[in-house]
Amino acid sequence: MSVRTSPRNEKVTQYIAQLPSPQKEICEALRELILGNFPELREEFKYNYPAYYYERKRICSIGGFKRHANLELDYGAHLRDPIGRVEGVGKNIRHIKIRSPAEVDPDYFVDLLRQSIEYHEEFCRETARRGERRRRP
Repeated sequence: MSVRTSPRNEKVTQYIAQLPSPQKEICEALRELILGNFPELREEFKYNYPAYYYERKRICSIGGFKRHANLELDYGAHLRDPIGRVEGVGKNIRHIKIRSPAEVDPDYFVDLLRQSIEYHEEFCRETARRGERRRRP
């Protein structure tokens, strides 16, 4: 039985291929984790970074920087973070800095992404219940 994954975006493939090590390996691991566990997410290349969308809403993005890679969580401020790795002070968006492939914790990241999708779904239900236009909290 094969595992269903989302289609790969060629621009994302090219972006990751040009990254230095270890950012390249980190982003490859994050990409596989996201697409392998969340086939409902759509991979796009937006604003010069790989981004992952659920129902037309960005859930997360990944990117390589000078000394690390980031997993940016669009609903990061609203998630339960039992380990305390989520950083930032934005109203919604938070990130996790990852400095080596060994820091990619599949169970932890899958939990955060699952929470993000659930938060998005709950926000949409609440907005529909109140009869409001859908927009970010």
